[in-house]
Amino acid sequence: METGFMGIFFLTISLLADILAVGWFGMWLALTMKRPVLAPALTILFVLVVPSCLYRLDLVADMLFVSWGTTQLQQDFRWLALGPARPDRSVAVDLSHPLPNTP
Repeated sequence: METGFMGIFFLTISLLADILAVGWFGMWLALTMKRPVLAPALTILFVLVVPSCLYRLDLVADMLFVSWGTTQLQQDFRWLALGPARPDRSVAVDLSHPLPNTP
């Protein structure tokens, strides 16, 4: 364990990275799982437990989880929020005929 200013600085950065990773990855996981009840346990397992076994690579893992969570959440949120009201993506639009001019 590191002591002194550098140790405290590293632990502070690590804590902030863990908080961000748990938040973003957990939100994405809860929105996309079929059983969202399992999202908190899986988030803690993937974000906190598994990377801690890699010692210094946990900051890299946190950055990857934050990046993955934010990207996927931004891409999928609208699609997931609409739920059953969302339109079918396979609807073809015929743009070969121009729309009539309406004054």
